[in-house]
Amino acid sequence: GFNLSDPILKNELVRKAIAHAIDRDAIIGHRFKGLAVKANSILAPENWAYDKNLKGYDFNPAQAKRLLDEAGFPDPDGDGPGKRFGIVYKTSTVKERIDIAQMIAHQLGQVGIGVRVEPYEWGKFYGDIRKGNFQMYSLSWSLLTEPDMFYDICHSSQFAPDGVNRNRYSDPEVDGLVALGRVTMERAKRKEIYARVQQVVLDDLPYVPLWYEKNVVLYRANLEGV
Repeated sequence: GFNLSDPILKNELVRKAIAHAIDRDAIIGHRFKGLAVKANSILAPENWAYDKNLKGYDFNPAQAKRLLDEAGFPDPDGDGPGKRFGIVYKTSTVKERIDIAQMIAHQLGQVGIGVRVEPYEWGKFYGDIRKGNFQMYSLSWSLLTEPDMFYDICHSSQFAPDGVNRNRYSDPEVDGLVALGRVTMERAKRKEIYARVQQVVLDDLPYVPLWYEKNVVLYRANLEGV
């Protein structure tokens, strides 16, 4: 997630550069042993409102560097990877989350973005995210079955700490769509509405959808009805 009030991260080109600099396949293969699937939305592909036409940001360091140049943050060395700017990446003290944050920090460093990973115990970490006291952070969503959650996450009236729009995201079209989605009764029409919401949000990139972690269940072969 990005703080869209931050002088650096409010630049859409910077956010897209970060998205292109993250090698999700490498993290999924190394950290999750393949037990995760790349994401393009906070909704899972199994969700009725998921837009299967979404196309995410592929791993493309060269494109990331071009976008950073265009955003006004050129490589100071001219031949990379010099430090273009530095940001702080907040996460929890869970070892797995620190490992992931450090992998992402290393990848961003390859395109010239200096990242300092700051782990905090949960109360402090979550409190800072709710207050907007961050530049970049990572969290996970769960049990997102109803797409009306986009109202809470993306509507400009829901800025944290009173709402869940922690990134301070504001887009007039999305405001209108998520408001319409919660009063529209026909599912097919709602699906169209939320497909558009997902596309606009993916384009604007207030957060980078990373992956869906798989849940693994082990049980004895002679058990039935599992």
